[in-house]
Amino acid sequence: MAQDTAELFIAGIAGGQVWMADVGATAPVDLAAPGTGWTDMGYLSEDGFGVSPGMNTEDIHVWPLMTTARTVVTEQSLEFKLAFAQWNADTLAWFYGGAWTTSAGGTKRLSVPLNRATDKAMLIDAQDGDRTYRYILEHASLSDFEEVTHKLGEVSLLGFTLKVLPASDTEWFALESDDPAILVGP
Repeated sequence: MAQDTAELFIAGIAGGQVWMADVGATAPVDLAAPGTGWTDMGYLSEDGFGVSPGMNTEDIHVWPLMTTARTVVTEQSLEFKLAFAQWNADTLAWFYGGAWTTSAGGTKRLSVPLNRATDKAMLIDAQDGDRTYRYILEHASLSDFEEVTHKLGEVSLLGFTLKVLPASDTEWFALESDDPAILVGP
């Protein structure tokens, strides 16, 4: 493989998008916009999103070797960290949980339950020029929140971490792209 600056990926240069849906929602075919059941979650913080793969291993030792004989993977993990910059009915209801109601006087109220659903499906697109990379998370579970701060002159963000759970018995998650640098052959 030769050095090629065209293969550098600068996320967000041509845009990006985040959609959420209930687990079990049908993901679109190829890189098409999602249909019914998917909600556009709007802008993220300027940090975009982070993908943190993890792996735990265990070294196997045998006698009489004084070095590791084998290393086995005992656990894999994948987390996505992002923060919604837009405050609206969808982002707030997902972040805090609960449902919105409107009073007779027109005031909206988000009733936050003691127990909330924490699992969602998610599509995250990152674009650079005419290239798109889409993460398809068919089952992601909320695993952490960031502090919501209201600081003078700064955007208040709804930050959180999602842990990716297996989509099926054979697939953990999927990554799709239309990048011509990805050559798939026989």
